[in-house]
Amino acid sequence: NQAWFDHLLSCGFESRPHAHHVVEAPQELGGPTLRLHLMQLKLGEPLTGLANYYSSLYGPVWCDGGREGVDWRQVCQAVVRLPGSSVIRLQPLDADGLFIRGMEAGLLACGYSVDRFFCFGNWYLPVEAGGFEAYWRQRPAQLRNTVARAKRRLERSHAWHIDILTDPSPALELGITAYQRVYAQSWKEPEPNPDFMPGLIRMAASQGNLRLGLLWLEGEVVAAQVWIVTAGKAHIFKLAYQSGFERFSIK
Repeated sequence: NQAWFDHLLSCGFESRPHAHHVVEAPQELGGPTLRLHLMQLKLGEPLTGLANYYSSLYGPVWCDGGREGVDWRQVCQAVVRLPGSSVIRLQPLDADGLFIRGMEAGLLACGYSVDRFFCFGNWYLPVEAGGFEAYWRQRPAQLRNTVARAKRRLERSHAWHIDILTDPSPALELGITAYQRVYAQSWKEPEPNPDFMPGLIRMAASQGNLRLGLLWLEGEVVAAQVWIVTAGKAHIFKLAYQSGFERFSIK
């Protein structure tokens, strides 16, 4: 959505892009059907989507009026007038989505050659009726027994609980601090843009999309996960746990 692109542009790049462009597809009546955020990262480089390693999926901001009836040739005619558009690189895209098909058709109509390449894949699991309980019953007995033993081991040795934070609140601010502390004490490299994740967590909370999970062990947060739930899908965005606690299967 628009807030994502605003946030990414404000603090998601180690060096701010050389140029940022917004292409709009107008409706016959009213405002735009979509807004397409594009950039030149550096002067002279190809035109790309406004995306980087924080982007799970790139696409337009769909506005009121639905997704049908977009004049993709008109969109692409505006895109190819931008600096750097002799080469246009958009990634990562939904290979089965309307956007990639529309852009392919529009660019071909503008005389471009179009090609696809594999960027990365995501594992996913459809949620069946019955939710987690139904899912867990279908797991192999060996896995369920392993988790049960790890849980008993944890309960015998430590007092623990899990918080899941979803809304803007003082507790969320404490949760952000705890997440950052866990991440800093994990095996992961420091974030190149330290303001990005706190801002993203706050933004997702304000939109009702956040699930920030914190595992407390003896009064200390030792593991954290950031999930974003939107359009009927739950996306795991970041996770970390303190090194040294692996024996309790906290990850």
